[in-house]
Amino acid sequence: MWCNVGFAECIKGDCINGYGTYTFESGVKYVGEFKNGIWNGQGTFTFADGKYVGEFKNGELHGQGTLTYTDGSKYVGEWKDNKKHGQGTYTGTDGGNYVGGFKNGRKYGQGTLTYANGTIDKGIWQDGKLKWQLDFDRAKILNGVWTINQPMDSFLNESKSGHNFVDEKIYIYKHWVGFANADHICQILSTEHPFIVSKNSKKFGVKENSYVVLRTNCKDNEGKFGFDNIFIANKGSLVFFQYSTHFFFGPPWWTFSIDMIPEGQPNQFHNSFERDEVKFVKINKVGDMDEKKFFDKFKHKFKNLN
Repeated sequence: MWCNVGFAECIKGDCINGYGTYTFESGVKYVGEFKNGIWNGQGTFTFADGKYVGEFKNGELHGQGTLTYTDGSKYVGEWKDNKKHGQGTYTGTDGGNYVGGFKNGRKYGQGTLTYANGTIDKGIWQDGKLKWQLDFDRAKILNGVWTINQPMDSFLNESKSGHNFVDEKIYIYKHWVGFANADHICQILSTEHPFIVSKNSKKFGVKENSYVVLRTNCKDNEGKFGFDNIFIANKGSLVFFQYSTHFFFGPPWWTFSIDMIPEGQPNQFHNSFERDEVKFVKINKVGDMDEKKFFDKFKHKFKNLN
């Protein structure tokens, strides 16, 4: 935190074993207690990004303290080795806040995240994510036969395929996704664990803001097949297939490319439910799935299967 701050000196008091003021030529300053020439005890540390008032141990933020950043955000709580560690409250620049446990600078244990718009995510956290996201068993939830359980008139009008997706059966097994009637297969490519705050998501029955998003390569860019990524909500009990009406040619192929992250937002999925060209349809599991059932259906799509 205070590396490369230039020449330093004690300008007032006892900076060995007592109370003193220690300054750096960059403007960084520590005022507080010293032990054996090291910051120990109560003190105030002022630096370029903000101001910390609280306890120190062996020259590091350690114990109870308050860090107020220059951008207006603030953390009040416990510290260990210069990191948020223990119980604390972090308030963001937008007024949203997190109250709960931290470990090594990240949300950990029981905690409640309240967004500026009043929506809440609470539960057990680990490495900055809700534990259900990290423990998410993709195969256990998704392996099966799925159908679309909502009207799709608007999607049929927007699609150039002429295919009746309302009657489609979607086979999912491990990382494979197959559309039985359309005779189209694709793969789940990667997993994201974002938080998506949107009033529009509530109309689908979304109760919380934490999602698991599974990127796929299901969408083609000939404008004929728009099913793209899978969104998992409500701790795994609600599954959407995201449908894009936006087709383009050449990389990046994904609807949610990294260069589409909204300004000031943590990820490219953050405004998913706000975008006009991105639609969501709920899918409903109607049957089980195993390797034999999947490959019996789509064997002709795999050259190397006997």
